[in-house]
Amino acid sequence: MRRAAREDHWLLHHLHGRLANLEGDTAEARRRYQRAVAEVESLRGTVRPALWRAALMEDRIAPYRALVRLLLDQGDIEAAWRIARTAKARTFVESLTVPGIGSMLATANPEGLENLPASRHPNPDRPRNVRVARGDPQSGMEAFSAVGPASSDRLRALLRNDERLIDFFLDGREVTAFVLGRNGLVARTLRRDESVEAPAARWPGRPEAGGAAVTAAWRRAMARIGSALFEPLAADLAGARHLILVPEGALHGVPFAAVEVRGERIVDRFRLSILPAAEALLSRERRATGAGALVMGDPASGGARLPAADREARTIGALAIGARVLTGQAASEAAFRALAPGADRIHVAAHGRIDRIAPTRTHLALAADGEGDGRLEAGEVAEMDLAASLVVLSGCGTGIDGGLARGDAPADERAGLPRAFLQAGVGTVVASLWEMDDAAAAVLVPRLYTALRSLSPAAALADLQRDLAAGRIRGEDGTPLDHPYYWAGLLAWGAGFAAPPMQTAD
Repeated sequence: MRRAAREDHWLLHHLHGRLANLEGDTAEARRRYQRAVAEVESLRGTVRPALWRAALMEDRIAPYRALVRLLLDQGDIEAAWRIARTAKARTFVESLTVPGIGSMLATANPEGLENLPASRHPNPDRPRNVRVARGDPQSGMEAFSAVGPASSDRLRALLRNDERLIDFFLDGREVTAFVLGRNGLVARTLRRDESVEAPAARWPGRPEAGGAAVTAAWRRAMARIGSALFEPLAADLAGARHLILVPEGALHGVPFAAVEVRGERIVDRFRLSILPAAEALLSRERRATGAGALVMGDPASGGARLPAADREARTIGALAIGARVLTGQAASEAAFRALAPGADRIHVAAHGRIDRIAPTRTHLALAADGEGDGRLEAGEVAEMDLAASLVVLSGCGTGIDGGLARGDAPADERAGLPRAFLQAGVGTVVASLWEMDDAAAAVLVPRLYTALRSLSPAAALADLQRDLAAGRIRGEDGTPLDHPYYWAGLLAWGAGFAAPPMQTAD
């Protein structure tokens, strides 16, 4: 009975908060909503499997949304954003490497969560420099509960002058966009266009003549999403060249590069990065420690062979410094586990297999051997320790992640390959939201590595997409690869590592 009473306590506070808000007592409403959030967070912290957390949050997201709305109405944007981030992707945030966690503990501001239980407030006696959520789930929960979301000042310091971080928070038919730049934080309330959920927004069709109607519907969806979510942010994005987007719910899977604002594709003006949570920006507090490149192509996985993937791997191996190229039977799961942890760049050209029911089992199809079944699953990748500054997954649907409860459950508890590689310590992951043509990929993907000689992964990908969309890249048969099928599904996940130190002459 005591457990049931505790589980219902959040609801009582939430209902009292709604009543106080209706009566115009916003101070009492805020206090009650904070208590409701604190109760849910207390329950949430005792649940370790992400699947259970996702289920728990399905009917407990309401106080977070109510508190965010109230804080925004009161003009307290910093506190509102903190609550919005508390609501989302907690398991992912717990899994991150958090450098200098001691300073975070010392400066964490519980504003907006004043009534959290004592265990959820900063404690200077907790261990410092915790590497969270590898083999020990408790270490992750303790680190998160000690500090909550990273402070906006800490995140702001990691942004460059031409960057804007846009963190989307969904609330019914509205979307709040928290826009962070070097000069501060703003919040904009946007309308949630139905095109975001529409299947037409997820697939541009193929370049064959029979796909023209599908492509036309997709383009209309891209224009509607741009009008709803990005056009109202025009003033906030002035001077920006790099957008760092944090989607939520149905916004996952949107091919943002192709979204149009007043007839102009976003990628034509910006380079883009996708983060599972704003705290993924903390990767910029680390420097790359890997060396060389691991390149795998056309693994003997038991499925249809990919002859162009073999050529792709060998071409990239010739472009990358210190590359180890493995194809066929040599491109095995055991070889990946042995060689990937020390590599600075990892490239896999292979079949991607999506499991929409159990997204932690989404996997890359590598060659099986005596030490592995060849299924490199997202859940397995997330438990690895990787140092790569860049991972490129050149395979069908490798960029798809799924919700762990009812698809797009509240609280954004999700799993997929890009998220898993970021959890493992990777700086940036390039992957595709839909199928990749084997022969076309062998032509276009190596061009990404040519651009990487002088550009960041996000900038190199944006340049590649512009060249493809403009028809400047042709397939092996001379056909332009300008249809969005070839380029719009490619996205760069992650914020990358800190820039290397400047080289000076002796």
